[in-house]
Amino acid sequence: MLKPLLIEIGVEELPAVPLLKELKNIEKKYAAILEENALLCEFEFHYTPRRLVIYHAEFPLAQEDSIEEFFGAPLAVAYKDGEATPAANGFAKKCGVPLSEIRKGKKRR
Repeated sequence: MLKPLLIEIGVEELPAVPLLKELKNIEKKYAAILEENALLCEFEFHYTPRRLVIYHAEFPLAQEDSIEEFFGAPLAVAYKDGEATPAANGFAKKCGVPLSEIRKGKKRR
């Protein structure tokens, strides 16, 4: 689903020379942030000395689903005598899931 989005940033009067030097980068930086978060779509950028405005006629309300795969320590390091080691617990914590949800896979080549 898409909806309009308007972002308006009010600031004290921006100095002209630094603002004009940075203007060419603002759109690129904003597009990079959108792309990094899987939300890249068309937008318009407008500015005055006291306002920066970004307008999306159609902005996605949600990102596309994605699958991420992470690889932890080898099983010989992650488990000792059938018990999880700090390496296994740390990996689960880093992934933000309980250790019980970590799947033990086969080696990939």
